[in-house]
Amino acid sequence: MSANGGNKLIVVWDPDHWVPSDKTVSKKFTSEIGITIRGYAPVCYGGWSKIKPDTKRKLREKLETLFEVDLHHPKVLAYVDGIMATAYTQFKWRLHNHYKENGTYERARAKLPDPDLWNSRPLEHWHWLCDNLYSNEGYMEVCATNAQNRDKQESTHRGGAMPFIQHALQAAKEAGQPVSFINNYENMYQDAEHKWVSEAKRVRHEKMKQKREDIKAKLIEEAPEGTPIESIEVALNDEIAIMVEECGRKGGKVQGLGAFPRLDISSSSSSMPINSEWNEMKGNLQKLTSTVSCLESENAKLKSMLRAIFSKLNGSDDINCDADDSSAQETDGIEGIDHDFSND
Repeated sequence: MSANGGNKLIVVWDPDHWVPSDKTVSKKFTSEIGITIRGYAPVCYGGWSKIKPDTKRKLREKLETLFEVDLHHPKVLAYVDGIMATAYTQFKWRLHNHYKENGTYERARAKLPDPDLWNSRPLEHWHWLCDNLYSNEGYMEVCATNAQNRDKQESTHRGGAMPFIQHALQAAKEAGQPVSFINNYENMYQDAEHKWVSEAKRVRHEKMKQKREDIKAKLIEEAPEGTPIESIEVALNDEIAIMVEECGRKGGKVQGLGAFPRLDISSSSSSMPINSEWNEMKGNLQKLTSTVSCLESENAKLKSMLRAIFSKLNGSDDINCDADDSSAQETDGIEGIDHDFSND
């Protein structure tokens, strides 16, 4: 805070993806969430989802000490809750790791975690963890399964604590190009020498790029005549659908994208047809708009011809051929709808 003159840091949100738009502020905000969880989050719960909403609200409000942030906006709440959930899982993992390092139940129960981690929480809270979680057979089985699943992972991305989507936004900003999750996948799974962390990741990325090119080829084919090819881009929704198909999903998250953006689609198998139909609708609308524009042009030519005919017959150019202007009104409506589609 001293570097900011003692003032609160303002968290500005990307209006399309609802993540902090400033990289530096984002890192500080994420770091403060971790500090808040380690310092104040209750430990006598099986997981973040079990904690009472009022307790979560009080944790969020502690962020307002250092940050100017709208904690009432539902999109902001979703973001903060997701980061807090991850921080809480990591915090509880460190506590459990301390338990295991002591070897036996008795030794672990008698020794509190490091003061910087435990932060003066009551002794009985540590005993609760030892008695109800760490020595519970069901809990131990879940931990063992999770450990096995982690061992099966091909690799982890190199993005650190910053969400995948923010890396994508930052990369697009630096390159001066549209945001692309598929392009960012390459950035996250290559090392500093641009070598893939695994062959499986490279092959998956190639498949995703090919599917994106197939969609773009169809968009180019269906675009109105004269549309610049460089102006045609595959929508992020389509990229997400491709990644769902190739990477899989877990709940509302795409494997490899992290917690953001969240998915609202019911299944990965239904996502591709939905997005394909959406593109078809947009293409048809563009064709309709182009058709109406052509009709307008033909209408103008007919008006000009009628004026010339009436001028010869009556010796006057003062002829009103604009009594019915409904076509222009219809065009305005169609352009408005097209604008809504393009910004959706």
